[in-house]
Amino acid sequence: MRIIAAVLLALAGASHAAVIAEARERDIVLQLTDETGPCVGQAKLAVFRQGINAPIQGCYRLNPATLVVHIAFLDGDMAEVPVSLFKRPEHV
Repeated sequence: MRIIAAVLLALAGASHAAVIAEARERDIVLQLTDETGPCVGQAKLAVFRQGINAPIQGCYRLNPATLVVHIAFLDGDMAEVPVSLFKRPEHV
């Protein structure tokens, strides 16, 4: 529930850029930030990292009704990730 609150706070306009939640599996990390980056409207910056490959940026929005994070990546891919897979970042 705290992750949901953190995502909602970020979408409401937190004052500094930071990773607010991340999902990890093996060498894959999906990070949600509270910064706008290249995104428009209420969307915020997401970053996908896998191993040593270059990170892929995207824009995300949370659907509070379904508790799903919708992500459109700048390489053309899209993802829908349940909010339950996100945790607090390990470095915090």
